[in-house]
Amino acid sequence: MLGLLAAVIGVMRLLASLGPDLVMPAATSPLLASYGQVLVGSAIGLTVALMALLVQRLCRMRRDEVLSRFAHACLKQRGEAL
Repeated sequence: MLGLLAAVIGVMRLLASLGPDLVMPAATSPLLASYGQVLVGSAIGLTVALMALLVQRLCRMRRDEVLSRFAHACLKQRGEAL
């Protein structure tokens, strides 16, 4: 969400500075820095999202492992009780 927010704000600033004619200024314009901010914000957002996805997957794998061990221990204990 952070990357999307940064991209939207950056594009809004970029379009506002282009004006109603949407004419691209010279290469030395600070406007190109705004476009760079859009790309950097998007890249940071994607990086954060990928890290969060990785952590979520690792937690899910760990949870499944713990539940499997617990179920196995319960079944083993139940078999000994019978």
